[in-house]
Amino acid sequence: MNDDLKAVNYFKEFETKHKELKDEFRRVSNDILFLISRLEKLNSELRRLPEKVEQDNSEIFQSFNEVIEKRNEKITPIVHDLEDAVELRQLNVIIQKQGWTIQDFIKELDIAPRTFYKKVETHTFTMKELNIVRRVLSLTDQEFLTLFFN
Repeated sequence: MNDDLKAVNYFKEFETKHKELKDEFRRVSNDILFLISRLEKLNSELRRLPEKVEQDNSEIFQSFNEVIEKRNEKITPIVHDLEDAVELRQLNVIIQKQGWTIQDFIKELDIAPRTFYKKVETHTFTMKELNIVRRVLSLTDQEFLTLFFN
């Protein structure tokens, strides 16, 4: 009888261990299925990534164009006839009166000489550049307005 009792206890212990292993296997299987699902989702997202990057670049490019358009709104009007560009001649006079050479003045503006001369020719200074000119030449409000906006 003692051997029968031991056998029953071993069998119950075996059943308990078997159930625990089965439950552990089920839990691990569910975890694996969840991971597979996540990997499939990530794979799908990864496949769409070039399309998303292209879309984001398109949005960035559009934003960039909007910035350029806003910048262009802040540009001074173009003067087509240099004879009408009295303020540009006045600018040269002020530059020289302040003791600057044109080359040093252009370096202070941090633009290429060719760019400066083109801006002078077409009168397309941005407001930022005009403010730098104003600061470098120590222009008063009235001098600045008279020179560029009269």
